[in-house]
Amino acid sequence: AGAAEVPFAQAVCLPASGAAAAARRALESARRDVMEAASAANLLRPTRIASACPSAPTLAAAQWASAERTVAKCAEELCAVFEECVMPHNRFTRRKADLKGALWPPGLMKGIATEWRYRKIYSTKTSGGKRDYSICLALDTSLSMEGVLQCCAVESLVAVISALGMLGFDKFSVIVFGSQVTLVKAEDQPWDSAAVHGLAAALSHRSEAPGHSGAAAAAATSTTRAHGAPLAVDAVCGTADADAIEYGLHQLRNSGSRGPKKMWVFTDGYTSCGKRLTEALVSADEDGIEVVGLAVGPDRTFTSDMYQHWVRAAMPNALPSALRALYSREAGHSPAKPQADGMQQRTPLWARMRVGDSDTSDSSIEAVLGSMQCAFPDLAAKFERTRELKLVRGNQGGLMQVDVAFVLDVTGSMEPWLEAVKEQLKAIMRDIRPKFAKKWPDVPILLRFAVLPYRDTGDAEVPPFDFVPLPALPAGDPEAVKAAMDAYCADAETKVLAYVRGLRATGGGDQAEDVLGALERTATRLSWEGRVRLAVVLADAPCHGANFHAADITDSRPDEAAATAAAKKALRALDASSVDTMFCHVKRDATRLMEERLRAICASLTRPDGSQIDPSRRLLKPLDLFRPGEGGEVRQAMHLVFVLDESGSMSGSPWAALMAAYKSFLDVRGAANQGRSEDKVSVVLFNSDARTPAKCVPIAEVDKSFSMRGHGTNFGPALDAAKAALDATPAGYSPLLLFMSDGCGSGGEAQMASIYTTHARQGLQVHSIAFGSADQGKLRLLAETGHGTFHVAPDPTSLQATFTRIAAAAGAADGLIAQFAQYVTDNLTDKLVMEYM
Repeated sequence: AGAAEVPFAQAVCLPASGAAAAARRALESARRDVMEAASAANLLRPTRIASACPSAPTLAAAQWASAERTVAKCAEELCAVFEECVMPHNRFTRRKADLKGALWPPGLMKGIATEWRYRKIYSTKTSGGKRDYSICLALDTSLSMEGVLQCCAVESLVAVISALGMLGFDKFSVIVFGSQVTLVKAEDQPWDSAAVHGLAAALSHRSEAPGHSGAAAAAATSTTRAHGAPLAVDAVCGTADADAIEYGLHQLRNSGSRGPKKMWVFTDGYTSCGKRLTEALVSADEDGIEVVGLAVGPDRTFTSDMYQHWVRAAMPNALPSALRALYSREAGHSPAKPQADGMQQRTPLWARMRVGDSDTSDSSIEAVLGSMQCAFPDLAAKFERTRELKLVRGNQGGLMQVDVAFVLDVTGSMEPWLEAVKEQLKAIMRDIRPKFAKKWPDVPILLRFAVLPYRDTGDAEVPPFDFVPLPALPAGDPEAVKAAMDAYCADAETKVLAYVRGLRATGGGDQAEDVLGALERTATRLSWEGRVRLAVVLADAPCHGANFHAADITDSRPDEAAATAAAKKALRALDASSVDTMFCHVKRDATRLMEERLRAICASLTRPDGSQIDPSRRLLKPLDLFRPGEGGEVRQAMHLVFVLDESGSMSGSPWAALMAAYKSFLDVRGAANQGRSEDKVSVVLFNSDARTPAKCVPIAEVDKSFSMRGHGTNFGPALDAAKAALDATPAGYSPLLLFMSDGCGSGGEAQMASIYTTHARQGLQVHSIAFGSADQGKLRLLAETGHGTFHVAPDPTSLQATFTRIAAAAGAADGLIAQFAQYVTDNLTDKLVMEYM
């Protein structure tokens, strides 16, 4: 297998000897001639020579960070699937006392001291779980993948690599193949900016080929005639999947891991290698290496006929569910469901094609195209009729009216999150309509919003903000209807945002809150009218009742019977009002038991007519507002690392403004957890050098003002010192890095990338602030490299406001409260599409 002409992508060769090596040299010579002819025909563009642009890897890393943010939701779901069933812990590193195993000196000494009443003198490795796997990812970029399939495959690959990064797993290799095979990353190499650029370069090489396929073929023909040797068209536009799998197997066989080996091939299953693909798959099966074909996209694929293990997902966001189904089924050894009537029961091609067979017609393009048939000829028509029926039912004719109520915990424990939540409510109101309109431009949608705050039983009740009544819409004039809807939405959003800005987090003596009372009031006190009715519950504490939370939750009303009765009353009220509920976990471990208990109670309830209440409809899939990490918990206790510019340009009033902003940040964080903050603080001050006057000091003890020294500005030493401070983050703490400068410093990108790689799994948050006339481009690049947020503070007032805003949202679900708007928007849009379209 040759390699794409891309400097940052490593050229690879399959191991061979003798005649095979000679044949390869001949093919390599022919390939070079083809490339020279293509170059003469102006097919090789200078823009692909990445070495001409030294900053290309940095730009690729920034683009990768943007791509990761786009697939963040899918990546987190994949991470959970990997943890639970695809890559569970399979290697244990710590020993525990046992009655069998290897002799354990500590247990032996204890046995002697107790005259052998203590009998656990042996030990076995049963704790300290690690993941010992080796994975190869292969991406098909051949011509048959052109269009939607290619986009879906690339997006899925980004999500998988991002999910592996969340797990802290880097023992994977990446291969890109079309007519040639390119190794982007070997197992022992890091996934860094160079690897990212290699992937981007390989994809760029592929994206330029189709437009010049005719000229390339002509160049290939002229070269063939010149050398007098046949050169197949496949050398230009074939699919070298067999070569890619063989090289992937070579990588996995030489892996340093002794655990299971997996190869995932993102492909449509169309091959130009004939029986060689089957030979490669049989070889993998004999070696115990699992090869899975992943077909992602709405188009017809041939993956299930070519691969023994395969996954089919209509879109990238369905890949986590598909992988869970595959590996859960294989773990339980349960047979696959039979195909529906009308679908041809076929033996997979990988099983039909024996290694010695000479007939490979089944894999030809003509055979594949000829085998296509319509499995469900009437299904599209039925779906269209169902869609039309649903659109004409309900209020306002064909208008899709959606009512969304936000049920917010506004007790004192929500103070670290409330300010950020206010900002996200505004984003949700802004994003849902455009996103739905983009998917379904022909369907008019009207959204109404309400807010119901709640505290604990006995606290003063906060009056809710009810849905703004819908005015009568003009009939017969679509433009007038649209104008009236836009005016209504603008007015309603202004009113609800003004209400939300006035909310304050106070009250709540114990940890349990009046969640059940809030659910009942949501169903009975709000003016629900929409065809779709959704209550989004954002809470960081469970309801009262000992059966709804863990034993370590303080609860002044633990009566289980009373809590169960209140839950039934609230769930019946929600069902009677046709309100679906979506729980957003701020503290997953604190509220998960409550959500599971409510789901179980809902499943046991019946309506007056005897029908069963469906918990999967009334209680939608919950959203976890955190990045999966060690222990999977939201950490309110944080390690705050301030990296502050003390260069000469900061002297005088700028330094005073910085110290005031720094003090405001500490005051806000000091009030977290109702005044019981356990945060640690480190402070790095830098000019041309760096110093650390405070390292991991309790927030109540750290100095709230420092003197400055002046001189120049250098970001590199500052971030080196910041990494040293972050490395001292205590277990169970979530780190936050705040970098502030008013100048133009040098260096820092490599250090920031290292910081992110080391501390991402702890839920690292990164903020960079450009103060005054600072170099915004440089500070923005640092924020993107650290997968963080960039802020601009042109004056002292905005600097203090920025510090305060970051502090208010700092403990918000390991930095992912910023994803709250996107999560709710995506889930609500999916619900509308799946159930009403």
